[in-house]
Amino acid sequence: MVKQEVATVWQALGFDDDNAVRDFALDSETRLLQHVLGKREPATGDTTQMDARFLSTFGAPVNGECHLLPLFLKDKVAAVLYADAGTANASCERSALDLLARFTSIWLEAQGGRKAAPEEAAVEPSPTDAPKPPAAGLSADSPEWSQGGAAAAVARIPEPVPVPPVAPEAVPAACEMSTADADTHKRAQRFARLLIDEIKLYNKAKVEEGLKQKDLYDRLHDDIDKSRASYAKRYGSTAAVAGDYFVQELIRGLAQGDATTLGPNFKH
Repeated sequence: MVKQEVATVWQALGFDDDNAVRDFALDSETRLLQHVLGKREPATGDTTQMDARFLSTFGAPVNGECHLLPLFLKDKVAAVLYADAGTANASCERSALDLLARFTSIWLEAQGGRKAAPEEAAVEPSPTDAPKPPAAGLSADSPEWSQGGAAAAVARIPEPVPVPPVAPEAVPAACEMSTADADTHKRAQRFARLLIDEIKLYNKAKVEEGLKQKDLYDRLHDDIDKSRASYAKRYGSTAAVAGDYFVQELIRGLAQGDATTLGPNFKH
């Protein structure tokens, strides 16, 4: 949480002693942190732009790269995620970190929505319908989420994971739509995009071959059907049903805008 110009780490993963990192007070004058909080966007820099005391205490990354990404809750920067590759002489995959940050922001939003409206189910983060906590051990029950400040989670990621770039979010303009319904449309599209990103992340070879042979659905029907069912369970009876966002994102994100690459066996 950022309080009196001090950002406090509340969770850590991948360090020699994760517990020792907790409660460490980061210098809020750090250039990377200032950029993330001021510009509300991810920042990557070298060790000179990160808290020197933090790096000297817990070790600087071998490759010299430091990453900070904002985590959003209700369109505000509720926390920041710090990541580096630690002792691995390789770069973190920024697209994977972006996916992690976006996933966590959706998870936080779902947790907040569940507290505000208990009758709604939380967003399922996995196409298998098996909810998982955010990868960095984030917890919406931590006091930082409700105090309006920004907390910091830090992670050392030794092996980069390649993820294709994600196109900017584009929710159709809503005429005569209530604020609640418009928000449901936004969340539905983000969830659909997350599901498709997850399919691509864990099935890279199948996706590449399916695009070439134009039989994506035949190769990925289990993952696609499970993800589609997960999406329908969450948003099938809401205002977002008219948007059919899962199919939209399936064609845009997985089939690269060409529905024919899904093959003849895919049914809308």
